[in-house]
Amino acid sequence: MLFDVAYAGNSGVKLQANSQLNQLPDAALGQGDGLLQTVPNPFFGVLPAATALGRATTTAGQLQRPYPWLTGLTHQWGAQAHSSYHALQTKFRKRYSGGLQFLLAYTWSKTIDDVSSVAGFLGDQNPGYTNNNRRDLDRSVSASHIPHVLAFNYQWELPFGKGKPFLNRGGVLNQVAGGWTLNGITSMQSGSPISVDSRNNTTNSLGGGQRPNSTGISAATTGSTTDRIYGWLNPAAFVDVAPSTFGNVGRFLPGTRGPAMHNWDMSILKQFPITERIRLQFRAELFNTFNMTNFRNPAAVFGQPAFGQITSADSARIIQFGLKLYY
Repeated sequence: MLFDVAYAGNSGVKLQANSQLNQLPDAALGQGDGLLQTVPNPFFGVLPAATALGRATTTAGQLQRPYPWLTGLTHQWGAQAHSSYHALQTKFRKRYSGGLQFLLAYTWSKTIDDVSSVAGFLGDQNPGYTNNNRRDLDRSVSASHIPHVLAFNYQWELPFGKGKPFLNRGGVLNQVAGGWTLNGITSMQSGSPISVDSRNNTTNSLGGGQRPNSTGISAATTGSTTDRIYGWLNPAAFVDVAPSTFGNVGRFLPGTRGPAMHNWDMSILKQFPITERIRLQFRAELFNTFNMTNFRNPAAVFGQPAFGQITSADSARIIQFGLKLYY
C-alpha cells in the first residue's frame, strides 16, 4: 500500500484569448446616449455604399472608436491571457492482492485566470472580456476551478468459486457463484463556478459587455440542493447598473458555486470458462448506478424571470450489457 502527498502548481503565460480592439475608450462612455446621436459620416463616398459605414450618416460613437472606419476589429486567439494553478494532491493506493486493488485520490486546488477557453467547449460558462480596455479586471477563479475533487476506483474479484476462500468447488456451483468481478469509479466534487450576466447591454461601448452591480449581500442561499432548485441565487445580491457602466460583479462569483456532483459508475463481470483456451465474459455496465440527480448550474442572467433557478440536470442512469468471447 502507498500513501502519497504532493503539491502541484503552474503558471500559464501568453495564453490564447479573443479581444475587441475597436472598443470605445472608457473616457467616451460618459457621453451616454449622446454616443448614439446621428452625425455626418466622413467616410461617405469613400467606403462602399453597401456597407454599414458607406451611408451618409453614422453615430457619434462610431467616429470615436480607435479605428472609426471599421465596425469591429477582433484579435483572434491572441497570446494575452494568464492563468495560475495550485493544488494539494493526495492519493492512497492498494496494489493488487487477494483479488482487490483500489486507488483513492483527493485534490484540493485553486485555478485563477482571465480567460478560460477560446474554443467554446465550456459553453455559457466561458465569458469573454467584460471591458476590453481593462482586461486585468476580469481576473477571477477559472471556469474550470473545482476546489475539491475525490475519486475512487477499484477492482474486486469476489471471493467465491473454485480457488477462492468461499464455495471453493468446481462444477455447476462454480459456474454460478465463481468468476465474478466488480469494478467501479466513484467521483465526488464541488460545484462549478457561476458567471452572472446582465439582461441588457447599455454601455454603448461598441465592444464590451455588462454585468450587474453587487449590493454587498451574499449571492448564496441556504438549504439542501432540492430546497434551492428554484432559488439557488439570491437576487437581492445584485442590482442593475447605470447606463454606460460595466458593473462591478466579477467574471465568476468568488463565494457561490453550482450544485456539487456525486456519481457512481460500476460494472459487473462474470467469466464462464469453456475450455482451457476459450472463455465467455458477460458484462453489465451501469453509469450513474444509483440514479443520483446531478443538477447543473442555475440560470444566471440577472433580470430574467428564471434567474437563479435550476432547470436541467445530467443524464439519469444508463445500463448496458455485453458478451465477449476470448479464444
